[in-house]
Amino acid sequence: MCQDQQAIMSTPEAFPSISMSQMVHTLAEFSFLPRGNCTSTMMSGICRSRGSSKRLQILDLMSVLLVSESPGDTAAISIYKAASERIEIWYSKGRPSTEAEKSSVVNFIRSAVEATLVSRPETELLLRIALDMCKYKVFARIYQARQLLLHLCLDGTYGIIPSASHADRDLRDAAKIELRRTLGEDELPPKRSLERFLTLWFQDIILAIRPGVRFNIAANVEFYFQTVVRCYALLALSGIDTVIEGDLLEKLRKVSEYYTAVSIVHREVQKLSPGGKAHLISTIREV
Repeated sequence: MCQDQQAIMSTPEAFPSISMSQMVHTLAEFSFLPRGNCTSTMMSGICRSRGSSKRLQILDLMSVLLVSESPGDTAAISIYKAASERIEIWYSKGRPSTEAEKSSVVNFIRSAVEATLVSRPETELLLRIALDMCKYKVFARIYQARQLLLHLCLDGTYGIIPSASHADRDLRDAAKIELRRTLGEDELPPKRSLERFLTLWFQDIILAIRPGVRFNIAANVEFYFQTVVRCYALLALSGIDTVIEGDLLEKLRKVSEYYTAVSIVHREVQKLSPGGKAHLISTIREV
């Protein structure tokens, strides 16, 4: 890790270490929480859940959004819906949350409840809030993709696999049409090939982070917002694994997870509190 990246990723001051098992135990010990299937934890980018119920998906993804730093940040979260329809949300991190982090968590959850239309514009508004919550972690994932691109650009391919057949060409043309439908013609003009679009985009990622120059995340919000949106759109394309080599595709997938997380959390929170009834959330608290 370069010196500049270390400066960006460093945490303020050391706090006593708290294990993930301690976090989960603390949350599970609250008397109102059913044991075994309502607490989810996330550590170093890997979601770990107690139990395998599908209802844990929202918790896993909210845990992803609570991890704000890289590396070594940890988070756990529990959601409880009382008989009175009141919703209580409890979360914990491996260190005390800052006031800004606490405010962001409350803002994101209440915004997700109030955003009654599960649409792309609403989801992307929530994505901006989420990216502000975990911008350092998102930056770390983009940085990892950039480091791989620096290696892949040496032979001029940027990790883009050459088209091998007419069928392959047809697949790429169809993928370009779908990508243009998602991103808009301003980002992907009709006469620009999918390969050319990817090459220019990957060059932008490399040039955005310059050696020896501290990357000001707060001043480059649009850069990593656009990167997350593009990664998500790209990973949704059929056959994209025949266009981009596997290691790079995995790095881009890790970036796209933030859009996926926000999208699913938005949809599932609406099920908890339909109609934008934010008043039903009676508690959002760190423990």
